[in-house]
Amino acid sequence: MYPLAGLPLPLLALITTAVAAPELQIDTTTPASCSRPSKSGDSISVHYRGTLLSDGVLFDESYRRGSPFTFHLGAGEVIAGWDQGLLDMCPGERRNLTIPPELGYGDSGVGPIPGGATLRFETELVDIVGVKQETVSFLSASPAAEAAFGIATAPPSPSQEAEAKPAETESELTATPLQSADSQKVPEQQPGEQGECRLLGPFALLVQGALGAFAILSLVWKRYRESPKRPWKIWFFDVSKQVVGSILTHVLNLAMSMVGNVDVVNAAASKGSEGSQADAEGRQPNPCSYYLLNLAIDTTIGIPVLYLLLKVLHGLFVHTPLARPKESIKSGHYGQP
Repeated sequence: MYPLAGLPLPLLALITTAVAAPELQIDTTTPASCSRPSKSGDSISVHYRGTLLSDGVLFDESYRRGSPFTFHLGAGEVIAGWDQGLLDMCPGERRNLTIPPELGYGDSGVGPIPGGATLRFETELVDIVGVKQETVSFLSASPAAEAAFGIATAPPSPSQEAEAKPAETESELTATPLQSADSQKVPEQQPGEQGECRLLGPFALLVQGALGAFAILSLVWKRYRESPKRPWKIWFFDVSKQVVGSILTHVLNLAMSMVGNVDVVNAAASKGSEGSQADAEGRQPNPCSYYLLNLAIDTTIGIPVLYLLLKVLHGLFVHTPLARPKESIKSGHYGQP
């Protein structure tokens, strides 16, 4: 074994640098080809999901916010691991970046990221702002116009950190939203793929039909148990009124729920959401919520309203030829069918 002490100083320094040099690991999970990949100085929009390599704890992601993070590549606006790992990417391409602490937040850490932590980012290049691609191997997602400041932002210099400390004591910093893992969405899941309630979906129609059949069977069982039993014609007249009324109420509730859901989505779009239907916490208008709300109103406030309305109508029709004889407008009276 040859001693290192005898080596020239420049060579010894080169060996030391090579041993201590941090290694950035780049794994391309969704390759893409384009006429103009990203380069230093570009303004790019990126979706990301950041976790700690040691235990997989999620500390931040842009998917939950619904808009990608836009920054200038190579300008020091983000950590060095991003400036290096997002070069030569095409829109739609996805990479997993394993970033050592030397290219991340060093030994000091930031927020939920401890010092000396190795980071793992799942990244997706959404767009190179201002660059028109002539050829792309596949369609890329449209970039969101509103960028969000994320955890990947480069740590401040000591002088900037000293200046920012008084402001931090006065109010809580909100420029870097750090979200817990329980409230996150899977990065690969696009807004259209999220699980949602569909009032007219196959399963929903099956459930609605089953509930209707159960209601009719309950009326049959009620007649079987009643004493004295009504004639079948009388029973049919009574049941038909309930069935027709229930179907009409159900159809009206469906229509109002779906129309109300569309109105909320259109109102959100008119506020500049650029097609995003989710709010800041990723929630979307749900027609099933509107239906349950309408149903709750029907079965609570709707009952006294309907009772008063029937009383008023009955009082009005009593003074018309329709009430001759008066039994003709009496509920449940069918004469001699």
